[in-house]
Amino acid sequence: MKMGGIIIIAILVVILISLLCIWLLPSIKDFMAYNMLWNGVRRGLDELHASTISSLEEIPAIPENTVLIIVPYLPLTSEDTGRIKAFVNDGGTLLLMDDYGYGNSILESLELDYRLLPGVLKDPLFCYKNPWLPKVTDFSSADAFKDIKSVILNYATIIHSGKKLEYGKSPQVLAWSSSRSFLDQDENGYWTEPEPQGMQPVAVKVSYMKGTVMVMSDPSILINSMIGKADNLLFIKTAIGVDNVSDKQIVMDTSHLATTPLDVVKDTLAKLKHTLSKPYSIMGMLLLVFVIAARFSTRMGGTVERKS
Repeated sequence: MKMGGIIIIAILVVILISLLCIWLLPSIKDFMAYNMLWNGVRRGLDELHASTISSLEEIPAIPENTVLIIVPYLPLTSEDTGRIKAFVNDGGTLLLMDDYGYGNSILESLELDYRLLPGVLKDPLFCYKNPWLPKVTDFSSADAFKDIKSVILNYATIIHSGKKLEYGKSPQVLAWSSSRSFLDQDENGYWTEPEPQGMQPVAVKVSYMKGTVMVMSDPSILINSMIGKADNLLFIKTAIGVDNVSDKQIVMDTSHLATTPLDVVKDTLAKLKHTLSKPYSIMGMLLLVFVIAARFSTRMGGTVERKS
C-alpha cells in the first residue's frame, strides 16, 4: 500500500476515535439532554419520552398533541417568540419553565398578565433539607391533581399577576407555596419589607387561543437529581395533561440554553446518527462500502498478463 493510502487510513482512524470519545464523554452543562449528572435532564426526558430540538424552527408542524418545553436561559429574538406564539395559537401546549431567565419576554410576547419575579423562594418551615428547597403541598382542586401530595422546588421564584391571585379563588393556579414562604429579593436570608410572603403561585395554566400555556417558576424540578423527588414527575405529567406520555409528542428546546462546544458536537453527532439510521442512508453506505472495496481489491489484484 502506498504511503498516501496509509496516511489517509490513519487520519480516518484518528477521526473515528475522536468522535467516539466525544460521544462517550458526558456533558456537564445545566439542563443538557446528554448530561447524566445531577444537573442534566436525561432522566426527566426519558421518563417523559421526550426528544430535543436545537432550534425553534424544528417545532413540529402539527401543534395539536404536542408539548414544547422551553427553559430560556438565553435571550429570544422576535422570530423566536413569533414561532412560539404561532405554535400555541395553532393548538400547541407550551411548558415554560423558568426562574430568573428570559421567560418574561415570552409572556410579554403572548400578552399574558403573568411575570416571574426576581428573587429566590425560601421556606424555613416546609422544606426539604434547607429553605432553598421549599416543599409545595397545596395544589389545584381539580380531580387530576388529587394524587399529588408534594412537590420539591430548587431555587425557585414565584409568579406574579396584575390581577390578584387568591388561594381557592384562582383556578388557573396549579400550585401554591406554603403560608410560611417568602421571596428573598435582597438575598439577606430572611424576610423584609416589601418582599412577597405567604402563599404564592409557583405554577399556572391558562388557555391561549387554540392552545395552552403553562408556567412553572422552577425548571430544576426536571433535572436528574430532582425529577424523582416527591411527586415532581407526576406533577409535570398531570400539568401537561398526559396520563400516558405516549399520548403526546413532547419536545424540549435546547437552543436557549448555555452550551459548550462539546454539547454542539454531541448534538450534531446525534442528528447524524438519526439520519444514518434511516433505510435509504443504510443502503447508500452499503453501496459506498461495496464500491470502495471493489476498487481496493482491483488495485491489490493488479492486471493479469497473457503469456505467449
